[in-house]
Amino acid sequence: MENQRTTGTHRSEITAFVGLLFASFIVNILAIQIIILGFYSLIILVYFNSRKDSFWILFFLCVTNNLGGMYGLEQELFSFGLFSLSLVEGVSFAAIIKIINRRVKRGVYYQKPFLVFILYSGLLVILGFIYGMSFGQTGFGLLYPLLRNVFLLPLFLTIPRLLWDPEILHNLFRLLFAAVVINLLGQAYTLLTGNQLHTLTSGRIIPDVWTIRPIYGYYCVFIALFLGFYFLLKPGRGFSFGFAAAIILLSALSIFITATRGWIVSVLFILVAITITTPRLLKRFPLILLGLGIGVFFITQSSPVLERQLEYGMQRLSTIEELVRGDLTAGGTMRRLTDRSPRVIKEFYEKPVFGWGYSTHGLNYHDYHVGNQSILMTGGILGLGIVLYWIFFMVNRPFRLFKTLKRTGRPVPQLKIIPIFLIGLFIIHSSSTQLFGYMPYFYPIHFNKVLFLALILSLFNIIYLRNRDNCQHIQNQNP
Repeated sequence: MENQRTTGTHRSEITAFVGLLFASFIVNILAIQIIILGFYSLIILVYFNSRKDSFWILFFLCVTNNLGGMYGLEQELFSFGLFSLSLVEGVSFAAIIKIINRRVKRGVYYQKPFLVFILYSGLLVILGFIYGMSFGQTGFGLLYPLLRNVFLLPLFLTIPRLLWDPEILHNLFRLLFAAVVINLLGQAYTLLTGNQLHTLTSGRIIPDVWTIRPIYGYYCVFIALFLGFYFLLKPGRGFSFGFAAAIILLSALSIFITATRGWIVSVLFILVAITITTPRLLKRFPLILLGLGIGVFFITQSSPVLERQLEYGMQRLSTIEELVRGDLTAGGTMRRLTDRSPRVIKEFYEKPVFGWGYSTHGLNYHDYHVGNQSILMTGGILGLGIVLYWIFFMVNRPFRLFKTLKRTGRPVPQLKIIPIFLIGLFIIHSSSTQLFGYMPYFYPIHFNKVLFLALILSLFNIIYLRNRDNCQHIQNQNP
């Protein structure tokens, strides 16, 4: 009876989640600003009073990440003169107040390097004033996006403190299954019709690139991929091997359909790295390949359009061979190394130690397509060192804990996927879109990066802290 009640609760939550996504879709395609503002203001108020933080944070990420092409790329809830408010900022405000009201004092394992990052960002603000910060006709200029970032960056510390219960991993995984399926359906709709769902009532023609590369919901899909591997490797996982493997394959397929090289390379690295470092997965590798082959066969047979898209993804991936051979344009399909990178690096050479900081000059030359070069230009060698220290810290702590638990005879294989996924994130950051650094969150269209990173780092935090506590308990029992 208890299991039936629990199953019913899970189904109700999934139904509510899908219903809320659909309701948001209807509100968005109506495109009436006062209704959009009222709807999402009500949703933020409900989130503020709710204890189901993981449910609402995932919902906000789905909407801001244009899940299934249902919501578009518009991030602002309203604009009044100079001032604007985005959905992610509303979430951040609510999270800060919730932390204060609940007096939450839970740990965040990467807090130390993150605070070093924040302190250095303060130095870059001072450098921005020294090198020249335009205030524009409004008198605010660059100060306004800086102020908006001040309210966004706390998400890196507030979300991990709100999401602390390991049961959250199970709840999110169930909801993400629905999200991945919705995203794939939206991608299929774009490929088959040449349009996006959120343009149904507008009659607006979308750019041709979207009919070839339906780049939707990738942050949600990446988190689904992570949890898929987590439950695949977790003893007594609570989900069947087949269910976890299915979500992994569907997530990988969704990213492959986008035909985005950096994301595809990242996913391939993750798949290979986890497989070769996990003996029991390595033994099942032929079976996994067979399942993947059968899945691809049925997909290609079901639709010539989907078959053509998979071929296009393979063509995009094969251009990396041209890059290895010395063609910096990857067969004429990439401008990062020939145009974008030299433009940014040239400015870095002028201020190599501390960079240009948050100056107008720095903002003008910042390019999120070349993440590491932009970090060097904005923060200099010291700034890049601090970002790499933050990433290395997040990679090193779980890896050391994994080795420690392995020596005690109680290995936790799911710990090792944290470093692997962080390296995967760094691949995306270096080859596709900047995720880390000092200016990647300056424009509203990129605010969802903060929400994505805060959410996935929260999951890393849950897994790390729980196993660290277990490790300390074991060591106390066996001094």
